[in-house]
Amino acid sequence: MNLTTVNQVKTIITEEHSSQLHLWHKLGWRHATVIYFDAHLDLQYISQDRINSLLKCQTNEELIQLEKPYHTVPDKGYSYSIEDFLFAAHRLGLIDHVIWVCPTPEKGRQNPMDTIRMLKNMEGFRMEDFTSFEIVGNTVKSKLLGLDVTICGYQDLADLELTINTKIDIDIDYFIALPQDSPWIDPKEVFKTLQKLPIEYDHVTFTRSVSSGYMPLRYHFIADYMAALWRNDIPLAEHYSRLFALDSKAQQGEVEAARFGCLEELTKFPKCAATYYLLSLLLSDGEKAFEYQSNAANLCPSYRPSILRDANAIISRDLKYDKTMLEKLEQQLQDHESDDNERLLTHFTFGLLYSNLGDKESTFKHYQACQEIKAGCYPQLSLALAGMSLNSEDEEQAISLLEKALLDESTKPEAHTLLGSIYLKKSNYDLARKHLSQATEMLPSAKKPLKLLAELYQKIGDDKNYRIQMHKYHQIQFFIR
Repeated sequence: MNLTTVNQVKTIITEEHSSQLHLWHKLGWRHATVIYFDAHLDLQYISQDRINSLLKCQTNEELIQLEKPYHTVPDKGYSYSIEDFLFAAHRLGLIDHVIWVCPTPEKGRQNPMDTIRMLKNMEGFRMEDFTSFEIVGNTVKSKLLGLDVTICGYQDLADLELTINTKIDIDIDYFIALPQDSPWIDPKEVFKTLQKLPIEYDHVTFTRSVSSGYMPLRYHFIADYMAALWRNDIPLAEHYSRLFALDSKAQQGEVEAARFGCLEELTKFPKCAATYYLLSLLLSDGEKAFEYQSNAANLCPSYRPSILRDANAIISRDLKYDKTMLEKLEQQLQDHESDDNERLLTHFTFGLLYSNLGDKESTFKHYQACQEIKAGCYPQLSLALAGMSLNSEDEEQAISLLEKALLDESTKPEAHTLLGSIYLKKSNYDLARKHLSQATEMLPSAKKPLKLLAELYQKIGDDKNYRIQMHKYHQIQFFIR
């Protein structure tokens, strides 16, 4: 964590967004409104048991212990991660209102109906969440999982009524447009907008999101750029502004001009890892590029090569890939220095990537590699392998794998749904109803388990419950479209 205090404003940078939970707690946030810049709304339901563990915490250190050490590890033993920490922050009383500032790279303004359609496809929300949407101008207001949420573009912030207890939090993946995988706006423009708001604050929190793959490594410096702007560190802010412009030139094909500019920046800021790294990307000379990458890594460990980070990026930013690309990464893994934990997580991520390609053999190979490093539960891989087993009509193997997927909250609803469908097909109606009912309890807005439950009641001649489930199904169909 990097903490600097200048002009009474603290700029605090964390590596991953879930760390804001214990950071906000440490800063003493209570029932705050947070202006929340992020490419994603990190609001998902957390079970009461996991929330209870958080509520029992007496110290900030205890909260830190309940944060997932890495976003892909199983939920068991932890209470929050990058996808659900806002729900935890609300239940702990840290925040009452999130103003989610969505990226608007193409249209310039957020389309309220597009926002609602996007939210309706998120898992874990309930019927009352889908009926709470209210469109006010260019903004959408709602209450999701009990939390007041306002969704808008950065240009709309000036039109909102903001309370005195308003904070600012920025995940820099907000600035990256996909599939271009490059910035859509200069962070300075967002800074200027926020500076005009009629609010007072003594700190701003930032997140890099690089190690989880949501942010390209080449834009790791954007957090430092924004922090320099807030600290009014004019020389450093101007350096990063020039670096941002040089990257833009490179993206537009002006590679020679960008290279020359980077070399010029190194004469002024010779210890800037971001400049060395960008320069390494602009060189055709592999040996020189490696030298510059090494310089960047020596100045800042975040720039060290990481097969895990590269594999995560494919999933997190939905990058295109094929088996040939994965095989090249696997070859690099053999020569890559890493500890057991990093190798385990890398094999786990490779397994997920191969499962998305439908390659059961390669998925299982990496599942076994995980087990060899550390025997244990890998629910997401179990779920993926179960799906492929069902495709090959091996139901017994699928059942065995799905039982393992029941051990984690992230995979539990889908595992219950698939087990319910298997037992329904086998005419084992008691087991089918048990699993499908549990799936609908965890994901009330999921259509598949509702429809399967309706089919079950129809088969056993329970017309009343058949009509109830079909009514729920049609309600969801109406609201989620």
